[in-house]
Amino acid sequence: NIGSVLNDQSTSIIESLHTVLKKVFAPQIFSSSSLPEASKRELAGNYHRLMASIIECSNQMEGKTILYIPDYIDPNVDIHQNIHMVQHLESILIHWTRQIKDVLLNNNEMQQSDMLGIIEEIDLWRCRVKDLSGITTQVGSKRIQFVVEVLKLTKSTYLEPFKKIVERIQNCLNEAKSNLKF
Repeated sequence: NIGSVLNDQSTSIIESLHTVLKKVFAPQIFSSSSLPEASKRELAGNYHRLMASIIECSNQMEGKTILYIPDYIDPNVDIHQNIHMVQHLESILIHWTRQIKDVLLNNNEMQQSDMLGIIEEIDLWRCRVKDLSGITTQVGSKRIQFVVEVLKLTKSTYLEPFKKIVERIQNCLNEAKSNLKF
């Protein structure tokens, strides 16, 4: 019931939008037999881009980075032969790469601020360690590794920039841990 989702004062507008999209629109898009396949694919791509942005925005407000993984990503299903699914996976990987680059860029900008006191700086490094550790855990997850493996099989050109940014995460995490010790 859309009304009950939107009238719940305990949820933010972003959370409400996420719920409505997932529970109302997704079933309509993915189970519709009246839509032509090309339209269905385009709607699905737009849906996943919007969901990725919503997940990113809602978690960013809490200081967390969550990499959106669509429900259809199942490591037990062989999808590397399906060109449309591979294209979806590539667009997701591109989003992850941009999202992680933004985290690293924003953290570098905050680090260079001269206006931080000692307590704020310790909090900054603690938050950075937590966020980068979270990203590292997500990148190592079975579902994200499945996406990486599928794109490796298809020789995707988008995989190399992602691998490089993952290496940078580890370097930045090590730096943040080191700075937190002092």
